[in-house]
Amino acid sequence: MDLNGKRISFGVTGSFCTIGEVLPAMQALIEAGAQVFPIFSPAVGHALF
Repeated sequence: MDLNGKRISFGVTGSFCTIGEVLPAMQALIEAGAQVFPIFSPAVGHALF
């Protein structure tokens, strides 16, 4: 899949427990050439910090 030049917003909501499961998908988008902008819900942000 060629995503060169594409900009993708990647939203992560809900439990911080699933972050490890979605990071490989985000990495695959980056490796395919996309510029990825992660967006975290407040619930995830509070759990991380």
